[in-house]
Amino acid sequence: MPASTPAAKPASASPKPAAAAVNQRWHVLASRPEPNTSKIQELREELRREADLGLTYERWAWYLDDDAVLDRFLVARDDNVQKASRLIRDALAWRLRRRPHVLDYA
Repeated sequence: MPASTPAAKPASASPKPAAAAVNQRWHVLASRPEPNTSKIQELREELRREADLGLTYERWAWYLDDDAVLDRFLVARDDNVQKASRLIRDALAWRLRRRPHVLDYA
């Protein structure tokens, strides 16, 4: 019985294109090239004035002191400080209910 030979690749087959460069740190990039620092500061002051943040601003300082976090909320609401503030309050209310920042292995 004759031995089978593997099929030869056609000569016209082009080499596989190189994979596009993928940014492996997409999750730490800002929402836009330059954060709007004046709006971020305005939003931070608005949040400090409000009393319904689930106790105080200081309780959530670990989350709200990050400019990138506030910038994401501003981008989501087209730089409208009042709408971004409302969205943050809703997000913090969700965090109080669901507690994603607390690990419970029980």
